[in-house]
Amino acid sequence: MERVPMSSSIDAEIRKEVNNGDFKAAIAKLEKKRAANDNPRAVYSLLGYCYFQIGKYKEAIEMYEYLSNAYPDFQEYKLYNALCHYKTGKCETASKIVDSIDDLSLSEKIEQLKAAICFSKSNYAEARDHLKKTGKRDASGTINEGCILFKERRYKEALSRFQEGISLVGGYHNQLYYNIALCYYRMGKHKDSLNFIKTIVDKANDKLQEKNGEEDKEKLAHEVQQSGMIEALNLKAAIEYDRGKVEKAKRILKSLNERLEKLGVQKDPTTYHNEAIVGVNDNCAESINKLNELLNSSGAPPETFQNLIHLYCKYRFFDFANDMLNSRPQLASKYIQRDEYEYIKALIQEDKNPDEAIKQYDNIINGYKKKLDAINKRLEQSGGDTEKTSTSANERKAVVERLVCVVSNKARIPWEAKDFAKTE
Repeated sequence: MERVPMSSSIDAEIRKEVNNGDFKAAIAKLEKKRAANDNPRAVYSLLGYCYFQIGKYKEAIEMYEYLSNAYPDFQEYKLYNALCHYKTGKCETASKIVDSIDDLSLSEKIEQLKAAICFSKSNYAEARDHLKKTGKRDASGTINEGCILFKERRYKEALSRFQEGISLVGGYHNQLYYNIALCYYRMGKHKDSLNFIKTIVDKANDKLQEKNGEEDKEKLAHEVQQSGMIEALNLKAAIEYDRGKVEKAKRILKSLNERLEKLGVQKDPTTYHNEAIVGVNDNCAESINKLNELLNSSGAPPETFQNLIHLYCKYRFFDFANDMLNSRPQLASKYIQRDEYEYIKALIQEDKNPDEAIKQYDNIINGYKKKLDAINKRLEQSGGDTEKTSTSANERKAVVERLVCVVSNKARIPWEAKDFAKTE
């Protein structure tokens, strides 16, 4: 959201607080003015902006709904109202508001918001179409295109857009650095990912060190949340976990939590999720409860549903896994890939109908064999391109790991039935 021009009638002290990012202090004074009905348009406008900046979107909606009704000719208020509804996850409401705007001067911003709404619904082709309608290739459009490519698992192309985004914004940007680190992580380039993570954490620490003398813990907590450090350290923990260094991953998360607690920062959903994952071997029941709790709250990471299903299957709680898949089909279709879904269904079948499970495993194995053939062809045609070779090799490694897992599960069925001939 762009910074709103402040009326000269707004006190200089409030203007200074907003310019310095001290939104809570500004809100306290502005709310007193609102209660006194003092210059309502300027007050409501600035309150909407301040509430938006600290993530209090419902309060911001109240301001912009008032302004939209009181000043219908200034349709930018409608746009901000739609943006706030989008931030609260009310995409349908946001779409209806956006569709009611007919101010052509806002068309570029409208297309950007429509793209964001489509992106949140996983309609990536439509999101890309809306971005194209803006007719601009600026930093925002480039970064948004990178986000779409990332969701489409086109990590190399996404990385290129984010790198271009850095040059367009003119230097360090913690969210862009995190996006780049995430691309490298998905590409299996952990060393490159860790380099960008280190930069994010170092810059966050430097900034916090500068503010070390401040007594206002709320300001420090806000700095931590805006610095990208929480996301970066969670990604670092994920890398160590993937490397099999579970204890190191635990230490990273523990250190992060201690720092957040000291500042009074509430634990975010991603950290809570990752704690559940790294603590599985210590207490699987507690980890499962944490993931269930997350799933029933707002802001759960996309991996929550998938990992909960995996834990149910790992500890052979197949009825729970089946109930979860059947009761939440939208989450299943959104977060679980088709081959993975078929694998889970085969696992569930093992106890009830072993022969059917074997048939399902055979179908999955054949699918993976076809995937490997396609990947091997791409490797042959890579022409010495290091990036293509590396990406295809990582993809092949992932498919082989899944294939081995499926073959092992298929072999276990006759083994447990003591039909050793079929095991071979």
